[in-house]
Amino acid sequence: MLLKSIFARPRPSNIYLVKVSGYSFPSGHAMTSAAFYGFIIYLIWQTNIRKNLKIASTVFLFILIILIGVSRVYLGVHYTSDIAAGFLVSIAYLIVFTKLTSIYLKGDDKKMYPKLQNNNHKSLISSFRCAFNGIKISFESGRNIIVHYIIALIVILLGIFLKISSKEWVICVMLFGLVISAEMINTAVETIVDLITQDINPLAKRAKDISAGAVLVLAIAAAVVGLIIFIPKIYNLIF
Repeated sequence: MLLKSIFARPRPSNIYLVKVSGYSFPSGHAMTSAAFYGFIIYLIWQTNIRKNLKIASTVFLFILIILIGVSRVYLGVHYTSDIAAGFLVSIAYLIVFTKLTSIYLKGDDKKMYPKLQNNNHKSLISSFRCAFNGIKISFESGRNIIVHYIIALIVILLGIFLKISSKEWVICVMLFGLVISAEMINTAVETIVDLITQDINPLAKRAKDISAGAVLVLAIAAAVVGLIIFIPKIYNLIF
């Protein structure tokens, strides 16, 4: 918004496919998509998943970013230079942000955790390092969380295309966070159970099943809410 106010460039004067207000330069959609999906690409390459899966995910997200930018030109609400500027701003942001993030992700866990155990008042930097490390581990430990992220990306695309309201965006973002967090907690529960016992134990199975069931209940609830939001809009678009 600050950059738009500084440059104050009017939007294209050609026929609009959608009605929008505000200035044109740089494109907010281009900036947001490049920053968000670009950071997901960065996180993917910090994991230990197969290289071909990393490449496929990167190509998919890169194409998604480009399509979002192209769609803004196609709709007639931005010039090509607006899109290019939005991408450049996000690239600069990602360079700085990922550099700071890499500081948190780096370090020897064997050296880090004993220090944290001896200090009840760990620093804010150490807390963020542990949090980012947890996100990284969650990517490496299972396919389910990657599926949740892919579903979130699809919902975001639908939300942009169908132009859902601000309140509906808030609901969707909250559900993204709840489902992904629940999956991470489920992974943590499974890790703790495996740490306690490697033997076949009915109680261990019960703990894992209940934890997985909690994720499923939340995912189903999120899907129902998503259908309530999107089905009427899709119906109105078709009919």
